[in-house]
Order: sequence, then C-alpha cells, then structure tokens
Amino acid sequence: MQARGLIAAALLVSCVSCGDDASNNASGETRAERKANADTLARWTREPDAVLAELHALIEARQYLKVLNALASLRRAGISDPRIDAAQRALKLSQVDAKIKIAHSASERLAAYNELAELKPGDKDVQKQIALLKGQIERAKAQAKRDEAARIAADKARRKREGVTVGMTQQDVLASSWGRPQHVNKTTYSTHTREQWVYNGEYLYFEDGILTAIQTRRYPALFACLQSVS
Repeated sequence: MQARGLIAAALLVSCVSCGDDASNNASGETRAERKANADTLARWTREPDAVLAELHALIEARQYLKVLNALASLRRAGISDPRIDAAQRALKLSQVDAKIKIAHSASERLAAYNELAELKPGDKDVQKQIALLKGQIERAKAQAKRDEAARIAADKARRKREGVTVGMTQQDVLASSWGRPQHVNKTTYSTHTREQWVYNGEYLYFEDGILTAIQTRRYPALFACLQSVS
C-alpha cells in the first residue's frame, strides 16, 4: 500500500510538471515556477507540516506570488485540507494589511478596512477603524466645501474691488466694483445688439453682451469698440 501511494504521488508530480504547453502558457507560470510547484506537491506528500510552515514564512515575507502559485498547485492537485484554507486566509489577511500600510489616503484605507471586515466579521476593532475613517472622510469633504466657498467669496470680493476691462461679460461687470447701472439704453440691430450702461455720467458699452468700450470722466475717449456707437 505504501509503495502504491508513493507511485501515485510520483505520477501526480509528473502530471503537474509535464502538463501540456497550452495549459502552462495559460497559467502564466515560468518553467522555474512549475518546477517549484511540482516540488511543493511532492513535499506535501512527504511532509505537509513543513510545506505549511514554508507557506506561512513566505506570507510573512510578503512573497505573495510564490504563495499563490503553491496554493494553486495544491488546489489543482485536488488536495483538500483545512490547513490549506487557513493558509489562504492568512494570505488574504496579509495582503489587506499591506494595503492598509501603503494607503495614501483615508479613502484607500477605508477600502482596505472594508476588505478586512469581510475577513473578520464582527471584529470590533475593525468596525471602530471603519467608523473613524468614515468620520475623517466626511470632515475632509466638509472642509473642502468650506474652502471652496471661501475661495469663491474671495474671488467675488476681488472682482468687486477691481474695475472693469474690455472683454468682460455683463455678469462680470455686475460682479465688479461698478455693480448695476443706473440706466440701460439698448439698441437692437438685425445682426446684433448694443447696450449702453449709464453710471452717473460714466458709460459702459456692450455688443452682444460683451464689454467693448469704457467711457469715464478721467478718460472720456477710452473706447475699445471696433466702431463708435451709432
């Protein structure tokens, strides 16, 4: 019986290491990786505890690809063992832990902790971290909104202090220090519209909503329109 078992194990190793090329290419494994996996199967037959110890050591060293290849070889061989399931779970936990450590933002950490919560359902420490990260993200969003509102207010205040320049829209002028005109004279042509905005003896001229000329007391001849207002 023992000899028969060793023969079966040898055949199993031979099948894994000498599988058809199409299957090997599809797996993406190199020749060296296939040999290592075949060695893993042979060693599992002889000393499963040593294989498991090596797998856990590789997990600790974050050599995830080697662990994945070895576990895949064991699975393909049809080997079912609770200790393999435990190694698979340890691998996932280690991968999530690595994600948490290299996360660059609270959102990335939250995503990693959500993965951890699936692996550790009901873990109070994990749930506490998730709650803290959600609160941190919400506060950051609220602060970003306040910062944006402050930026908009500052921009409005700046434009309110500044005068007007040719090329502004009517909305820009209204938001500037000139504000709303005392009176508007509007002339509509077949191809365009012109407006004169009156400000206590000073005037702004628009063509199709764009400021084209400025007439002030200091610069009574400051016009930038292509032609004079008729």
